[in-house]
Amino acid sequence: CESLKGFPYRYKIDPTNYCSIGCPLCPTGLEIPFRKKGHMGLDQFKNIVDQISTKALVIDLYGWGDPFNNPEIFQIIKYAAEKKIFVRTSSSLDSLSTDNIGKIIESGLDALTVPVDGVDNETHSKYRYHSNLQYVLRVVKEIVEQKRLINSSTPHVTIQMMVSKYNESQIDKV
Repeated sequence: CESLKGFPYRYKIDPTNYCSIGCPLCPTGLEIPFRKKGHMGLDQFKNIVDQISTKALVIDLYGWGDPFNNPEIFQIIKYAAEKKIFVRTSSSLDSLSTDNIGKIIESGLDALTVPVDGVDNETHSKYRYHSNLQYVLRVVKEIVEQKRLINSSTPHVTIQMMVSKYNESQIDKV
């Protein structure tokens, strides 16, 4: 058995497993009781980050839930960012109040991936059952506009599309 020669530089930490979108391939969306529902607290997150901060370059803050369901997510992001760790997350944005858009930018989030699975709500919701595409797009536009207003380059926003037979004809439009 060889000895460990280094530590991981990228960590995936799931801040919550609450999500209301209901995606059909997700255990959370299918409501499969594979683990107790909950949010990671700021103190628990700090404990983990303090242990890995000299090794970590990237933290992915997402998994089996929408990170913006965690009431402490902005403090969580900020703590990692203050430790000079690149922080990215993925969110449908349906659970994000428009009042919190400024907090995304202020928190120090580096990258945000947003799933958009069609150009209309009917197509988008074939997979993201309880997502409201118009709301999601409005929030994305507001994030981009607020970034411009304060001349911020972050978070870098990426639109992600899961291609299926329902939306493959809309790839170019998305």
